[in-house]
Amino acid sequence: MFSLIYHGMVKLTEYDVLLKLCHAGKIDRESFIKLVRGDARFEKITSGLVYARIRVLKNQRYVLEKCGLLEVNADNSRLWDMLAFIYWSILKNRDYNILLGKGVSTLFGAVLDGKKTLNDLMGQLKKSKPTTLRYVHILLENGFLSKVKEKPLILEVNINDHTLYYINHLELSFSEYEKEHPLEPMFEVHSEKLMQDLIRLHTYSTTVTEGNTAIEEDVQKVLENRPVKLTPHEVIEIVNTEKALERLLQYSKDDVSEEKLLALHAILMNNLVDKLGEYYYGRKRIIGSAHKPPDSREVVDSAVKALINFIRKYATSNPLFIAPLAHLMFVSIHPFQDGNGRMARLLHSWILLKKNLPLFAYDPDKRNQYFNLLEEARNTDSMEFIKFCNSEHKKIMQKHIKTHTQ
Repeated sequence: MFSLIYHGMVKLTEYDVLLKLCHAGKIDRESFIKLVRGDARFEKITSGLVYARIRVLKNQRYVLEKCGLLEVNADNSRLWDMLAFIYWSILKNRDYNILLGKGVSTLFGAVLDGKKTLNDLMGQLKKSKPTTLRYVHILLENGFLSKVKEKPLILEVNINDHTLYYINHLELSFSEYEKEHPLEPMFEVHSEKLMQDLIRLHTYSTTVTEGNTAIEEDVQKVLENRPVKLTPHEVIEIVNTEKALERLLQYSKDDVSEEKLLALHAILMNNLVDKLGEYYYGRKRIIGSAHKPPDSREVVDSAVKALINFIRKYATSNPLFIAPLAHLMFVSIHPFQDGNGRMARLLHSWILLKKNLPLFAYDPDKRNQYFNLLEEARNTDSMEFIKFCNSEHKKIMQKHIKTHTQ
């Protein structure tokens, strides 16, 4: 973990205290002071400072105190947003205390809101040029901003897996960003026949992305219970995906919830993995990616809850923009032992379905480009991944579906 350092002394922040309380469970004040001082960084911290940090967290309803015991307020949805950002910062080896500083976070929000020049930012923050540039340097160094132009300095926000948790926690608006990055509209789905075509199309696209050797004709045959030259495992993948999609259609107008996501995973991976509808807290890896998904209960649970909050919080934003971002966040969390990519594409589809837009699909022959853009979205910026998802979605539908209206 990381903390700000002033004149050689570690400053205990409310974020450090919150993490300690998360790991402590219910605890009395005296025991908590001992726990904090048990950390070599904070061994000389005064009780008064710890209590001051606790008071801030209680005022923000992140922490409760009942019958003399302190505990985090699990019913406060904003708790999960904050924790997810802090944990993701640790995962990325970045200092959450610096990034959550008022000046740094205000500057980031100003750039997201369209203020891109140094003069704009100095006016927004009412800070000197050296101070503003210091904040800019912090955000550039952590990959939260990029330079569009050096002289005069023009900046833009990077939308990646880490900054999404930042935006979510700070409750910033995407409205100006969306205006600057318009997406082509997608037609709505009202035809039952079209929906059945889309089920086949999504099933083909998502299973082949994960290595299934089926061709489109094979998928149609499996769905019609006709013989195919596929392995039993591949047939199960296709059958399960169709069943998961049928369940998703039942959920299509409901809010995304953990309970329903777990239910979808249990259907999707039936007879394929041992743990159905359960998160996997262990070492996982994404083939071809340098990203190391979280492997602890605290990080996985808070990240999933923050993702669901993100989807609800930005429900009025363009679904063609939010669905790929949720897709990115989910697959980066990688909460399950297997089936994470397929679940991410189901979640993508769910967000589209709520707005009467078609199930997500793309040409799986372009899966190498898909995975490369996902990696770029994690490491730097997701705009090319968003554009890919929407343009390829539209292309495959135009190619395979002749009638788009009733």
